Parts: sequence; C-alpha cells; structure tokens
Amino acid sequence: MKTIKVSKQPVRIAEIVYMKSDINYTEFFLRNGNKIVSCHTLKRFEEQLPSQRFKRIDKGTLINSGYLKHIGSDSVTLVDNTVLKISRRRKQILSQFNY
Repeated sequence: MKTIKVSKQPVRIAEIVYMKSDINYTEFFLRNGNKIVSCHTLKRFEEQLPSQRFKRIDKGTLINSGYLKHIGSDSVTLVDNTVLKISRRRKQILSQFNY
C-alpha cells in the first residue's frame, strides 16, 4: 500500500482522485470526498507520484487516471462526475490513452 505524505499525514496514493494548485499550496481531493490542503507545490507532488498514473490536464491540475471516466472536447469527467477543464495541449497527450 503506497502512500505519500500530505500535511504531516500519510495518504494512500490510490485514494487521491485529483489535485489542484493554489499558488504555493496544493489541494488534494480524495475518493471519500475529503479535501486536504498542503503547503507544497503541485510540481513537488507530481515528481513524487507515478507518472503512468497521474496526468497533468492543465497548468494547475493533476488527475489520477484511474478515476478518469471520459475525455470531452475541452474537459474531462471523473468517475465521481467532477468535470475539469483540460488544456488543448494536454488533451493531445491524454488522447493517446484509452479512457
């Protein structure tokens, strides 16, 4: 069971649905509906997480591809029906995967 340390508490990587940056903070949105805020940058967490599982969909959002339900023309839908905007450049990268 792999974990990552977020705000002094371990969080199972599989529980992370997506992350959003807020300047020098990162908000973690978890499968159980909880949200955790960390004082570290999204880039720092991106470097620690497995790149085959976590994909950046725009400058400030990183998603767990295991929770990806649909890729639309300008957004992605996650399995909990959260809709997030996707940049055009990142859409081309994500379209290589079968979701």
